[in-house]
Amino acid sequence: TPQPAGWTAGIVGPHALRLSGVGGADAPKPAVDTTKSYTVSAWVKVARLEGYQTFVSIDAAHVSGFFLQLQGSSGKFSLSAVGHDSGEPGAGAAAAVALAKPAVDTWYHLAGVYDADAHTLSLYVNGALQQTVPYASAFRADGPTAIGRGFYNGSRTDFVRGAVDDVRFYQSALA
Repeated sequence: TPQPAGWTAGIVGPHALRLSGVGGADAPKPAVDTTKSYTVSAWVKVARLEGYQTFVSIDAAHVSGFFLQLQGSSGKFSLSAVGHDSGEPGAGAAAAVALAKPAVDTWYHLAGVYDADAHTLSLYVNGALQQTVPYASAFRADGPTAIGRGFYNGSRTDFVRGAVDDVRFYQSALA
């Protein structure tokens, strides 16, 4: 039986969170206010490219306020957000998607930016801007901050198989 989480060699410091696809790590409160500009970054390494895998998110009642993730549909990194706190993406959903698929067992630095003034989501991979898309439907996610999973339709989902290191949050839109 795989262990939900443990430690592995990190890229920043000696250790990173190792995730086997069955668990993650939570902080009890939101790290940022998702209705205001924010930046979330992390070093990530995936063991497989199949399926949705969310590296960092903040829960609301029914869905995460954002998903810094590997998209299952495209196999590419993205910063995704839905239009409202419900079980369906609905109007207002957006995703800033990477230009290319990543390689397995390779570290990547991801940075997702929500700019509340410009009403946009942007994704950076290894410091390079990948895409900026319109997003004007931010809502307050006031639940736990999650590393290694997302939250959708009222359930924990999109568990990571790989590693996450040096997660950081900023209550501003950094570029």
